[in-house]
Amino acid sequence: VVHDAIAMASDSEAALSEYPVRVGERAIGPAGGRAWIEKALGVEAPRKGGAVVAQSEAEKGEKVDAVVRQIFLRTVSRPPTAEEVSKARADVAAAPSAVDGCVEVLWAMLNTREFLVNH
Repeated sequence: VVHDAIAMASDSEAALSEYPVRVGERAIGPAGGRAWIEKALGVEAPRKGGAVVAQSEAEKGEKVDAVVRQIFLRTVSRPPTAEEVSKARADVAAAPSAVDGCVEVLWAMLNTREFLVNH
């Protein structure tokens, strides 16, 4: 779990050097960094010849809520409360991009007592 948390938050293999893991033996597969957040938010770079599809604000909000839910499930093993979702939305909205905001929420969760006590 610590390996996944560091990989998701840092998106850097260097940060994982002191936590050796044989990823091929993991039941859940490799952990991702910003890539899983970008994919979940639908902001992946378009592939050659691909078109960028505009999203409504409601669609963006639903995707951010889904990512926030995943962040909570991956860090503290529970879904967020309505108040926590509201605070996370505000943090994401204040960030330069939705991806940056979600990464900040992830880092915040990694620094909570709840995460530290559980892991």
